Amino acid sequence: MKTIEHLKINESLVGFDMFICSSSFEERCLGVSNKVNSKQFKKVLVCHFEDNRIETEDNFSKLKELFIDNGTVIELFKNNPLSNYDKLFDEVNNSECSNVLLDISTFTREMFLIILRLFRQPIFTNKKLTLCYNPSAKFANWLTKGVSDIRSVLGFPGDFSPIKKLMLIVLVGFEAERSQVLIDNFEPNLLFIGKASPKESTNGELAQINEINFQKLLKANLNAKEFEFSCIDLHPTIETISHIVEEYRKDFNIVISPMSNKLSTLAIASVVFKYPEVQICYASPNLYNTEYSTSSSSDYIYTIDADELTNCIF
Repeated sequence: MKTIEHLKINESLVGFDMFICSSSFEERCLGVSNKVNSKQFKKVLVCHFEDNRIETEDNFSKLKELFIDNGTVIELFKNNPLSNYDKLFDEVNNSECSNVLLDISTFTREMFLIILRLFRQPIFTNKKLTLCYNPSAKFANWLTKGVSDIRSVLGFPGDFSPIKKLMLIVLVGFEAERSQVLIDNFEPNLLFIGKASPKESTNGELAQINEINFQKLLKANLNAKEFEFSCIDLHPTIETISHIVEEYRKDFNIVISPMSNKLSTLAIASVVFKYPEVQICYASPNLYNTEYSTSSSSDYIYTIDADELTNCIF
């Protein structure tokens, strides 16, 4: 993984023939799109969830204008992940592009994981995937409210045994309420609650917010086991979660809920590619705070090619 400044995006992110991005109420959805050289792409897929938020529609219009010559709109539905997968599959499959840039900044964690699963399909082994990520620099007091649905992520259903107990692993972010709803619904026999290590967070202010939410969950779940993970380095998180899974997978059906940032979510995907019997779940929120974050001045760039995806090496 390498870090580049916004001003250098145009000269650093070159040599791609496809770009995939997502509209959002967050201005972060425009961060890479505004600065990357759009003429290098044969095809741009602008993903847009059906939404009535004014902020989202405004940013969607800006994305369409940026890629007016080579953009294709992919209309997605929040509660129909299979349809979303099929639409993206068809667009990627019908193109002759082989070097794909994916801006994961404002995709939902669920949609991000679905796209990773898509690029693991044997038919796409000739395609190189590069992820770029603009992390949030600051958060408001709340991110989401309520949970409308809890479901396994498409492509990560797990393989459960009826004779095993249930273990839940939650990577805590900034939403204690959402995490607790998830825990209450699963009622796991064994619960692991993880927080980002202060030294492995994107900044100190976010680490403090994470700590507050982590402590709330510990007080509500006194029997939970604790662990720490990294929000900036994939490999420590992969090692930590893999160690937990390896220790308990013989006796427990395991569900993981990545509720922290996109880089830790990527690490979870890597673990579950190695242990396909593990399920990844997603708690869909009822309401987002449309003013909850601001953009960072840097973008995290991580490159994954088809061989690495196939062999689960990140």
